[in-house]
Amino acid sequence: MIVIGCGPGRSGTLTLSRILNRCHDFECSHASRPLLPWRFSEEVYREKLGQLTAGGNRGDIHSGYLPYLSRFIHDVPDVRIVCTRRSAFEVARSFEAWIDTSTVPNRNHWYEHNGVGWVSDPMYDPTYPSYDITNRFQAIVAYVNEYDATIDRLALLHPERIMVVRTAELGEESCQHAIFDFVGIPPGDRVYTPGVWLKRGRYRSPKRVGTGVTVCIPWRASPSRLAPFRRVMDFWRQTGWPIITADSDTEIFSASQARNNAVRLAETDTVVISDADAIPPMDNVLTAVADPVGVAYPHTTWRLIPADWVDKPISEFPKAPVVLEHKDSFCGVIVTTTTEYWRLGGQPEEFVGWGYEDTAFHLVVLTLSTFRRMPGITFSVEHNHPDGSADTPGWSRDFSRNQALFERYRNSRNQELFERYRDAEGRKWLMRELIKIREEPRR
Repeated sequence: MIVIGCGPGRSGTLTLSRILNRCHDFECSHASRPLLPWRFSEEVYREKLGQLTAGGNRGDIHSGYLPYLSRFIHDVPDVRIVCTRRSAFEVARSFEAWIDTSTVPNRNHWYEHNGVGWVSDPMYDPTYPSYDITNRFQAIVAYVNEYDATIDRLALLHPERIMVVRTAELGEESCQHAIFDFVGIPPGDRVYTPGVWLKRGRYRSPKRVGTGVTVCIPWRASPSRLAPFRRVMDFWRQTGWPIITADSDTEIFSASQARNNAVRLAETDTVVISDADAIPPMDNVLTAVADPVGVAYPHTTWRLIPADWVDKPISEFPKAPVVLEHKDSFCGVIVTTTTEYWRLGGQPEEFVGWGYEDTAFHLVVLTLSTFRRMPGITFSVEHNHPDGSADTPGWSRDFSRNQALFERYRNSRNQELFERYRDAEGRKWLMRELIKIREEPRR
């Protein structure tokens, strides 16, 4: 019986090795030497193959096995592979906490820095891929996403050889039972350790990032928006946070009312309010939700990129052509608490469609709350035609379409409303009165 375990790291691989090692007549190591370099090494592969096939029931678990799995599957007919899976953002946060509390904190295994700006680690640097991403957190997220995608592809090709387990479920007896069945440990040799997540002393993973945060997305379906929406949903699902989408009850989609409707449904106090086509810098979002004071904008730039970039790696987005860009914009994504959001009156539903409503809310924030902005870019994926027209009536950037309706309400009425908010900026008593005179309570 030969078992290989893998996972991107900080994902329960040590726990998995100990669970297997406690079974009778089975020996399982964790990160046994030599470590496998990320660039395929025939010499190291053959040495590792010899160790695993030396006789007896044995296994080894380490992240570096990933580039070698296809060879092991080809060369070892009875090999079984168990891969642990954890949210990319949880893995990144855990790696950063682990490295930052180590004796050599200034390390970055995922960027080819050659000792410039970071400390070289000759043992572990070769065991990870490198990316053209200087931000360590973002590079780790890219690494985990690539790792998971590779495992998913191999699992489709070899479902009888590869099993994927969620890190959070390793302590459950049912999960351990499924692992033992998969690798072939006889019932009499099994030792269950339910309810345990074995950690390395002081290198304890931070609290699960999914606790106490909800992502709220204003959303009404239209054909051209489905692809960006799918990408955004995949992006937020990686956090493990609950996601709420909500529509408005207006004929022309009201972004402000839809945002308010989504926040009303949130069961957590901290919320991330994200447009359905927006992908922000996740490290900024995590910083904001860790200390959700006032209202935080996790970007300094909002940038619209072409529709055909929707399925490209997020790490490549900065290279995309710029369709439209706003500096210090108020659109895209904000982080706050429901308590603060409703104290500020929510987003003003007097505005028809969208346009000026996010700027008006920002003026309320500047006057009555704590405003925070973090350097970075929030990317939105284009979903309109090149001339700005949309595939749903009333949604075009070209306001000459449905001109009578849009000019009457959006250009005239919204401009008037916006000027009222602008006049109240910095005058707390007037801003509070402006919130009071809205047509009906927001909550």
